[in-house]
Amino acid sequence: MLMKKNVKAGLVLTICPYLGLKDDPGTSFAYPNPANLCFHCRVPAAPLLEHQGACCLAETHPACPVFGREPQQPFPSNLRFGGGEFRSARRTPWRWIALAVGALLIGFALWQVLPARPAGQVPVSPAASLTPTSASTPSPAATKLPGLALPSTKTPGAPAPTLEPASPTPTDFPPQEHALEVPVLVGEQPILLHRVIEGEQIVLLTRRYETSLEVLEALNYSPPAPVFAGRVIVIAPGLMNVDPNLPPFDPYQVIDPEIGVGELAGKLGVDLDRLKYYNRCSGFCKFVSGDWLLIPRLRTPTPAAATPVPSPTPTQLPPPGEHPLEVPVLVGEQPLLLHRVVEGEQIVLLTKLHQTTLEVLEAINYLPPAPLLAGRVIAIAPGLKVVDPNLPAFEPYQVVETGISAADLAVKLGADLALLKYYNNCLDSCQLVKGDWLLVPRSK
Repeated sequence: MLMKKNVKAGLVLTICPYLGLKDDPGTSFAYPNPANLCFHCRVPAAPLLEHQGACCLAETHPACPVFGREPQQPFPSNLRFGGGEFRSARRTPWRWIALAVGALLIGFALWQVLPARPAGQVPVSPAASLTPTSASTPSPAATKLPGLALPSTKTPGAPAPTLEPASPTPTDFPPQEHALEVPVLVGEQPILLHRVIEGEQIVLLTRRYETSLEVLEALNYSPPAPVFAGRVIVIAPGLMNVDPNLPPFDPYQVIDPEIGVGELAGKLGVDLDRLKYYNRCSGFCKFVSGDWLLIPRLRTPTPAAATPVPSPTPTQLPPPGEHPLEVPVLVGEQPLLLHRVVEGEQIVLLTKLHQTTLEVLEAINYLPPAPLLAGRVIAIAPGLKVVDPNLPAFEPYQVVETGISAADLAVKLGADLALLKYYNNCLDSCQLVKGDWLLVPRSK
């Protein structure tokens, strides 16, 4: 998940302008990654992943000790990720000359010492003379290296073996760091654990990591909302659609000074192979105090859905001239209402309460619905799960005049009169009074 610094300005403003990749300083990963380098120092270096998450990729990056100093100073060693500086691999020419001269001298010395052989004679080593010639020597078995695909040795036409992705061989995984913000690669999908910081909201997290609310709900064994400072949640960067092959996870921090993976699996009551697979654990790996792990769980059956509340009939609509909050206006067969946010409400809870989605809320609100602030009024379409292209975006408006006609108000607000009347159940001669709340249709 790479990010160009000149794209998506609303998101990039939170990323340090000096963060980039080795071959492309103008691009960086949008989440902590060892490939992200700081270029505001003498030699570009990779900051600690914790420092990237808390500073480099956040709005607080101007407070970084490297950000405000001269660029030609060395990168602080206490902030460097595993010796993150990179240097040129070039060698000076005199080293190559010395190696060439040395090789020539060794070759000349061997030519002087070894006896000459008659023409056509093939040398036979003692070891070779003892090797039977009737059978070919089998080649050594290839060693499987992490990240490298070996040539297939199966017979053509033979049925392919069934692979079990949850039970990989121990040699599949290189050493894995078990820390917050450090991705674990499951197949080709990175998964990480993120600690929520003060002020973060779930909608902003989905945009930062280019994922969706549905994926967050599917990956977290406990509902991801509400989010609050200090909570740890599971995130799959770049995954927009739910992957049915991924289980839900519980975040877990090791408290034992040292514990083997088998003992931990028994302690937590989880499958050993799955615990090893989703944490890239090879063989009889051990964990130490402070390690953060993904604990795979089985999704509990979804309880039977409650009987939905029937949509209001036309007789339930407010009469002309009465337009309060929380009272639906029926547009065709779809109810629309205006809701005032109360203290502590979060957008995820609103979507569940009104059986709608974040995408629908974003589509029908002229101003982005997030972040939610107590007292703010937003438009909601109860029961609507998919964006309706026939619905415009709306702006909530409260009448301040003692009395005003729909026609005069349309002129005042620069809105289409017919649409204003249609979306507010307003008859031809309706009069609006002070305190009425209206849905003002807008074009996005």
